[in-house]
Amino acid sequence: SLKVTLLINRAAANLELQNYGKVLHDCADALRIRPKTVKALFRSARACIALEKFEEAKECCKWGLGIEPDNKELAALQVQVGEAVARHERRIREREERQRQKDVLRDQVKQAIEIRSELTFDTSSDKRKRTEDEDAAAAALTYPWENDSARQVELDQSTGHLLWPVFFLYPESKESDFVEKYDEALTLRDMLQEVLADPPLWDDQQRPKYTIDAVDTYFLSRPVGGFDEDERLVKVSMDACLGVILSNEKYVIRDGIPSFVVLPRNDPFTSQFIERYRKLRQTQEAASKRATN
Repeated sequence: SLKVTLLINRAAANLELQNYGKVLHDCADALRIRPKTVKALFRSARACIALEKFEEAKECCKWGLGIEPDNKELAALQVQVGEAVARHERRIREREERQRQKDVLRDQVKQAIEIRSELTFDTSSDKRKRTEDEDAAAAALTYPWENDSARQVELDQSTGHLLWPVFFLYPESKESDFVEKYDEALTLRDMLQEVLADPPLWDDQQRPKYTIDAVDTYFLSRPVGGFDEDERLVKVSMDACLGVILSNEKYVIRDGIPSFVVLPRNDPFTSQFIERYRKLRQTQEAASKRATN
C-alpha cells in the first residue's frame, strides 16, 4: 500500500514536469500491485492524452469508471479525451489540406516551367557535405528548380508569370542583395532602380559608384556539371526582361536561384574583374587546342 502511494505521488510530480513516460511507468507499476488504483488510471489517462495516445487514454478512463462509476474527474477526463481526439483529427485534416494546396501550386509551377522549355537547370553546385537531415530533405526534392530552402520560384496566379528568387552580387564589396519575388516580365533596370534607389551602405554615400546609370550587369555562365574554371562572364543588357535572360542558352539556373553580377562602369575593379575572366577563357582555349593536337 505504501509503495502504491509513493508510485502514484511520484507520477503526479512527473505529470507536472511533463515526464510522461515516467508517469506511465510508475502508474503501470502501481496497477500491477493494486489493479483498482483509480488515481493511477487517472494519471495514466492524462499522460496518454499529452502523448496523443488517445486509445490508451480512453481505455484508462473506461477502466477507472468501471471501478468508480461516479468519479467526476474521470468522467470529465473522458470528455477531454474526446475533445483531444477531435482537435488532433482537425489538425491532421488542416495539415493535409495545406499539403494538398502546396502540391497544387507546385504542379502549377512545374507546368509553367515546362512551357518555358529553354530554361536550363543545374543542381550540382552544392558540393558541401550534408547532414543526414539535409540529405533526407534533398532527396525529397523532385524538380531541378527546387532547393532545400524557403527561397523557391512561384507562379503569380493573376498574371501567369513566374516569380523568381534572385541574388544581385557585388564582387567589389563582397556584398549582395536578395529579391524574394522577381517577376520574370520585369527588366534588370526595373529591379535595380528599386534596389539601388539609395546608395548601398557599403558604397560611398557622398559619391556613390553604384547607381542605376553607372553600373553594368553580367551573369556567370558555367555548363551544367562544370567547374569554376569553366565559368565565363557574360554581359547582359539591363533593359532585357528576366524571363528572356533566363532563356539564354548560356544561362544556367543553379539550385533554383538566378543571380547577376553588378559592376560599376569604367572602374579599375571592373577592369580587373573582367580581365580575370578573359585570362581564364584564354587559358581554357589554349588547353583545348593542346588537347586536340
